[in-house]
Amino acid sequence: MKFNYDYATHQWVLSIMVGFFLSKVITTLAKHISNRENTTFYLPYYLQMLMAFIYFIYVWYGYSPTISLAGEGQRIVFLLMIIGDLIPVLFFQLVLADEEDLQKEIVDYNNKLGNEKRMQVAISQCHFLHLIIKISNIKNVLEIGTFTGLSALSIALALPEDGKLTALDKDKETSKIAVSFFKKAKQDKKIQTIVKPALDSLDELKNQKYDMVFIDADKLNYKEYYEKSIKMINKGGLIIIDNVLWHGEVVDEDKMDKFTLNIRELNEYVSSDERVEQIIIPLGDGMTVCRVL
Repeated sequence: MKFNYDYATHQWVLSIMVGFFLSKVITTLAKHISNRENTTFYLPYYLQMLMAFIYFIYVWYGYSPTISLAGEGQRIVFLLMIIGDLIPVLFFQLVLADEEDLQKEIVDYNNKLGNEKRMQVAISQCHFLHLIIKISNIKNVLEIGTFTGLSALSIALALPEDGKLTALDKDKETSKIAVSFFKKAKQDKKIQTIVKPALDSLDELKNQKYDMVFIDADKLNYKEYYEKSIKMINKGGLIIIDNVLWHGEVVDEDKMDKFTLNIRELNEYVSSDERVEQIIIPLGDGMTVCRVL
């Protein structure tokens, strides 16, 4: 396969740069016009499919400005490479479309809640939770803090048919909303919702064992949630804690409010905890992923 770095190559590279710039402009405009946070997560997939399809046709007829293909064999190999890039995109759109629509419905509902919307996890975090459950063979999950169910539904959809999620939240109204979404997604059989203060629920569940615990509740009790969770996790299991960057305020020495101090103290505590190995992932408002040793 021979690469020709000529004027046509530079034209093509420039076209790609312009294309990505335009896609960014389009997704940003769409986000503001629709006022829906998750819009930016959909258009790039369609744009990627369109660009790959156009390039597929372009190469098929032998008009590629970047690559000179010596024979049909190399052309077929290159086309298969392009198809390989398209497969996960098509899978996302065609197979996961219904699941994504249900999660999008929760986001749309939360967008109408005003200031309460801040309690929702970021969409990127939902994708992360979904993926880590899939690749880690996790079956039994405990969630501390459920709100209207976006993270819980993302977790349940990733669990196998015999998987189980126990979701803790003290708010009766948001829990009702969450359960309605679980039923609509046909995931309610996997999810047990317990509505009471989480510390009380954790005491009642102390003899249970879980493969993963996701903590996203009231921040002042984070350390207690962590300590109780670590006793309920199977060896090699995961504890994932949300909001550990706290809008960046944990590194701002001028921020001394009780919430920031509490998160800062928790981060220091977990980082020195020899019972786990951990890393902070900068998704959403920051997630600490701990593996219990």
